[in-house]
Amino acid sequence: MSVEFDVAVVGLGAMGSAALSSAAARGATAIGIEAHFPAHALSSSHGDSRLIRLGYFEDPSYVPLLKRAYHNWRSLEARLRAEILTVTGVLQIGAPDSKIVSGTRASCDMHGCRMRYSTRMP
Repeated sequence: MSVEFDVAVVGLGAMGSAALSSAAARGATAIGIEAHFPAHALSSSHGDSRLIRLGYFEDPSYVPLLKRAYHNWRSLEARLRAEILTVTGVLQIGAPDSKIVSGTRASCDMHGCRMRYSTRMP
């Protein structure tokens, strides 16, 4: 007997589970494959907290995807009727021309993300 799927997701941590859920919600016949038991302590998302930030210094093209992720977190909270995302902000420190500071600034400026800039006190 042969079974066919539109989508196969390998690894059902936070990202894999979200991808599987999204594919199924869009009508795809989907299967998820996990090497370990659900909610195991071996995944990259194990632990009490995670960080997500809009000021993505590595590449500004990620920002629209991150904005969508924030929207999806809020949609999930509405479905669950529970708060699961706490926005606290991020502090990044460096020289004005460093990759992390200049890249974050460029990313936020390009996509209209709110950011406060401070300079070192003399």
